[in-house]
Amino acid sequence: MTEKTRLTSPQPPLDAMLLAIKKFLEQDIMPGLQGPPAFGMRMALRQLEAAAREAELAPDSQRREQKGLERLLQRSGELPELQRDLANLIRARQFRGDNVALRKHLEQGLHDDLRINNPKWLVTQDT
Repeated sequence: MTEKTRLTSPQPPLDAMLLAIKKFLEQDIMPGLQGPPAFGMRMALRQLEAAAREAELAPDSQRREQKGLERLLQRSGELPELQRDLANLIRARQFRGDNVALRKHLEQGLHDDLRINNPKWLVTQDT
């Protein structure tokens, strides 16, 4: 979300709203739960954290992926189309695992996905 959008939007950014819901559930609801309901709440809280990270990080990640695919495929296009075309080229063995540009692109995508889904899995964390 851009700074301009934040200033003109009538409500807080999605990631901030999700984290506020998480805080409420964690502080006001979770202490009264035990057993399976407490376990279910912990799982729900983790999902809220992941959703908040996705709301914050996914737009930049998708822009990076699209630009990377455009460089790799040497043409412009929409992200789903570029993803499909790369998959087809890999299946046709026109891109191989020893292609440095392909490996760099895939590593960046994996890094971005891990930052969203489970940043603890990253060897070196970034913020």
